[in-house]
Amino acid sequence: MFEVHRVPPEAAALEQALHSLGDRVAAVIVEPLLQAAGGMLMHPPAFLQAARALCDQASVFLIADEVATGFGRTGALFACDKAGLRPDFLCLAKGLTAGMGSLAVTLTTEGLFRTFHNAGPQVFFAHGHTMTANPLACAVALASLELMEENQVPAQLESLGHRLYEGVSDLAFMPQVKEIRRLGGVVAIELHPAPGDQPGYGAQRALKLRKRALDAGALLRPLGDVLYAWPPACTTELEADVIVQGLRAQVLAAAD
Repeated sequence: MFEVHRVPPEAAALEQALHSLGDRVAAVIVEPLLQAAGGMLMHPPAFLQAARALCDQASVFLIADEVATGFGRTGALFACDKAGLRPDFLCLAKGLTAGMGSLAVTLTTEGLFRTFHNAGPQVFFAHGHTMTANPLACAVALASLELMEENQVPAQLESLGHRLYEGVSDLAFMPQVKEIRRLGGVVAIELHPAPGDQPGYGAQRALKLRKRALDAGALLRPLGDVLYAWPPACTTELEADVIVQGLRAQVLAAAD
């Protein structure tokens, strides 16, 4: 629906894009620290900090999509917290109700809200969807947020991710492994493309690797050549060890 210009998560690339596009830019949209469906790609907080400064300099909005990264997934309540910045818009869903209800929310600053508040019909921000402010989902969200605070979920996910990473880190030396990376409770193992197979999401071996993990007792779904674990905070140490065995089985199967 909109013209989009994509840049890698590098300050110099973003600066160049903002400079070349000029006043055609409305906003910079980021999935902060972790591009999940994009292949569990991770970038450092320094890029987000640079993006915030560059957006301020260019007078454009910074929109953070934390539908996947929010609510402790990165080891902080929000990935933006981990980078120490405040976006102009924050998009949330999924973890808002711990997946137990359909609810999403778009947050913005008081100043931006006031810009559209009490404005005429040609100016106000006409946004809404069928499930907006669903009372049952809102009640679930409030209960979930209470439990998240009581149980220190971000810290739990950080500890869980560390346990998973320690269980697979030695696989980094295997020839079929390109890289192992971790952020909070997410661990990803990127494989080198198999000879003759399609790269990325088209990788045919993904189904075979998924079956190997199932045989080891873990339901893991590779994103093409990227094996990953994305467990909930309630995962026990024993269950985490089963996940590790599933990841290891996938890596070994990739050598076949």
